Amino acid sequence: MRSIRLVAAFCLLTSLGWSQYGTGTILGTVTDPSGAVVAGAQVVAKNLETDGSRTFTTDEAGNYQFNALQPGTYSVTTAAPGFKTGVVSKVVLRVNT
Repeated sequence: MRSIRLVAAFCLLTSLGWSQYGTGTILGTVTDPSGAVVAGAQVVAKNLETDGSRTFTTDEAGNYQFNALQPGTYSVTTAAPGFKTGVVSKVVLRVNT
């Protein structure tokens, strides 16, 4: 079974439009080992402190973006048919960093 990986090391950005509310953004691109993008992959960002989660399906370019997330520590899981599930644990999201 092929594996998928999350590229761009989970670019963690402060959402400028929402910064006054104390939120941030997790975004990235899902690719396979050859570097090809994986469209239609399910990506789940789970806040490990609150147990809340949000789900996004990657677009045709393999991109995903979670906006207006509360600061905290997240686990990001990616799944797609025919691939092993990918997990990145302890993604720390802070505002203004």
